[in-house]
Amino acid sequence: MPEIECLMKQTPAHDRHNPDVLRLMPKNLKRVVEVGCSSGALARAYMAENPVCEYTGIEIDPEYAERAKASCGSVICADVESMSEEVFLSLFPSDCWVFGDSLESTGYHIVEGHSRVADEPARQNVMPSIRAMAVATGSDPQVAENDSLALQYVVKEAAA
Repeated sequence: MPEIECLMKQTPAHDRHNPDVLRLMPKNLKRVVEVGCSSGALARAYMAENPVCEYTGIEIDPEYAERAKASCGSVICADVESMSEEVFLSLFPSDCWVFGDSLESTGYHIVEGHSRVADEPARQNVMPSIRAMAVATGSDPQVAENDSLALQYVVKEAAA
């Protein structure tokens, strides 16, 4: 059976940065590495505030990496978990690593964070279904509704 390669784009590329992540980044960083830089929107926003920063984006999707070149000082098109040791070590020292949508954290603890709730006018249309599914599975409908509100959780972590 032939092998089928499938590339799943987790988040469609867009030109909007996450203001909550930007707010957590100190404004005087000399070197930033962003894993999963997508189109480079966060790099563009950060570089507008700190144009002397050396900003490197790492992006697994070649189309996204190409777009990010317009905003990042340099872009590495690779999977951070399987890039060569030489390339990986070239990223050190860095003042800040950003894992906006890509960190599966182990060995870190949260030092700051909050949920990010987007304005979604149609949200109320699906809340009755969320509550009904919670009741049907024996879960608390209020907890299910609260859990469904966050678009994402923005956290700042430090090594344990």
